Amino acid sequence: MQVFIRGVGPTRLEQSEFVARGGQGSVYARGDVAFKIYDDPRGALSSSKLAELAQIEDDKVLTPDTLLLDPASRRAVGYTMRFLPNAFSLGQLYSTALCQRHGVTRRQILGLLDSLRQRVESVHAGGALVVDLNEMNFILPPSLDEVFAIDTDSYQTASFPAVAIAANVRDPLVEGRGFTANSDWFSFAVLAFQWLVGVHPYKGKHPSVLGLEKRMAAGISVFCPEVTIPKSCRAMSDLPPSYRGFFEAVFRDGKRLAPPAVECDGTVIQGPPVARPMRAGEIQLHEICTTASDVRHLYDEEASLLLRTKTSAYLDGTRRASLPSPGAELVLTPKMLRPVAAWLRADGGLQLEILTPRTRIETALSGEQLLVHAGRLYLRSGDRLLEIELHDVGPIVIAAARLQARIRPHASKLFPGVVLQSLLGSCYASLLGAERGARQLHLRQLDGLRVVDAKYDRGVLVAVSHDHGRYDRYTYRLGDGEQDLQIERDIDSPTVDFVCLPAGVCVCRKDNDRIELFQVRPGKSKRRIIEDAALHGTTTLARRGSQVVVARGETVLHMTMS
Repeated sequence: MQVFIRGVGPTRLEQSEFVARGGQGSVYARGDVAFKIYDDPRGALSSSKLAELAQIEDDKVLTPDTLLLDPASRRAVGYTMRFLPNAFSLGQLYSTALCQRHGVTRRQILGLLDSLRQRVESVHAGGALVVDLNEMNFILPPSLDEVFAIDTDSYQTASFPAVAIAANVRDPLVEGRGFTANSDWFSFAVLAFQWLVGVHPYKGKHPSVLGLEKRMAAGISVFCPEVTIPKSCRAMSDLPPSYRGFFEAVFRDGKRLAPPAVECDGTVIQGPPVARPMRAGEIQLHEICTTASDVRHLYDEEASLLLRTKTSAYLDGTRRASLPSPGAELVLTPKMLRPVAAWLRADGGLQLEILTPRTRIETALSGEQLLVHAGRLYLRSGDRLLEIELHDVGPIVIAAARLQARIRPHASKLFPGVVLQSLLGSCYASLLGAERGARQLHLRQLDGLRVVDAKYDRGVLVAVSHDHGRYDRYTYRLGDGEQDLQIERDIDSPTVDFVCLPAGVCVCRKDNDRIELFQVRPGKSKRRIIEDAALHGTTTLARRGSQVVVARGETVLHMTMS
């Protein structure tokens, strides 16, 4: 695609530079510059609005830099702005599973909320309103330490009213287009509540009023005595006191005000921390071992129990070593079952280290993202997705890279067991784990949607998409030459949490304290639903051989069902 950068000259955007397609157009990236091209040039940003947006003095509010013109007509067709590679959307951090995978703490979440508050304050100080203040219009760098605002061309400025807002964040007290700074703060309150508690403030169960928009119009929030929320949500009693008061004022009392200062602590983001009985109903949890501090991640393994806390690696219940880096992943060598830590240095270089005894594994590889799934280590490196194979050779370990798939660097996301790519708006999956490279699959139902979390394991692919403020869950069962799909609309949480057992059964945790059991093979209709409180406050499900394992605090448990 040929475009003309005002004040610079012509340039050609290649398909390999494609990032994503949104509601208004497509985004491409080259280096640290993003190019947004509108589907309909009649809705393109004008030079007048560009000047008004330039009044926002915050380098983390990614306002347009330069207009892009049609080479022939010289009409505006888009604009350039700063590009952040490998970014997360704020909505992805609504997923408890993703937060646990990346070790996100309560302190980080509260710090990020304060960063989001600063972005909104900067917009207001620049004479603009966000209006469509939804979770997909903010992104975070891979370090997950700051919030950046995107899609700023839709902001309301002095001369240009906003034209769209997602229903899930629209202030029900606003009539017509009468948006104000206070209506922005209402939208902020919705995002903050869902982030801290795990459910939209106008969801849950009410005996008579159904549907999010009807609840919002009627002012029936989770603070209404008749509303119950899933017990898997984080307890509102654990909210910082100032934020609890802020939420009550906004959602219970109908006030509109700016948020308070943030109070931070270091609690890990997971389920409610209160003690729960080990046995409840149809699900039983049996203690395997305990650790010296809270378990941060359990790894899927065939015969061993591999896990990490914040600072240590454990194998089969025994602490083996301290972690050489806070973000290190763990994997076992295939023959000797030696635990190996893997992490990326600040320069992107891959670091591998045997933990017992401490021995560096030589490698010259580098990349942007590491992930361990089903006992295998994967590295996203530019346009390649590599599996890092570890070979025991006497007392040493040798690392070798094997190509799993070719990917589009900016249009690909790596999730456990799967890479999802947006190829000019079409969603393609690369299923990991095969010996001859990843299996490629076009997921037509996800075309044009933004996936916030996903996982593939032993023939089951689950993806959660965001669509106009709503989260939908897609569960694919993929066999040899056959597949089927279950779609669940408007789910409460975007978390993907399941494991598939060797016997061909999938154990999937869903909203409202439910466990669903179903056969992995496509076409099998029998499903079993268990509603049980036993898993409250536990980490996401993992697999040790034929066992389902979880952790609650410092305790590791395996699950059985009657």
